[in-house]
Amino acid sequence: MGIFDAVLKAPVPQSVASLYDLAFSTKPNAAIACPEPASVQLPSSIAKLDTPNYSLSPNDLLEKAEAAAASLDSLDKSSGFGPRFGVCLVFRTALIGFPDLLYIETMLGEANATSRIALYSHSVYGYSDLGTNRKRLHAILQALSDFAV
Repeated sequence: MGIFDAVLKAPVPQSVASLYDLAFSTKPNAAIACPEPASVQLPSSIAKLDTPNYSLSPNDLLEKAEAAAASLDSLDKSSGFGPRFGVCLVFRTALIGFPDLLYIETMLGEANATSRIALYSHSVYGYSDLGTNRKRLHAILQALSDFAV
């Protein structure tokens, strides 16, 4: 844990019906990986990654994504945030302990017996994350790649 953990409390995750209802950061300290719906306008400052369909149920995909995230060394805690297949994880930077929030939501895929995932990771404090959130999402997607169809 960082030296300022007692001072830099992680905020309570936003309670929303879907990850797409979150108030997205407009600073270059966030990344999103998702099947981008036409109805959502993402700020240009957010690093964007695409996600495939997976050969897992939404619940199984969520469990695999949580396990992949838990294998990253800076996980602090987790909690649900609203959707049936959703969770919010709190990561902390190594030295100072700044919190980053990672929202994970899974949903039914485009084909039978498949699912999709949406991931949104952002820094709570600071202007830039130096690519940390994008790297975090990339690592999780890489861990899930064996299940992509």
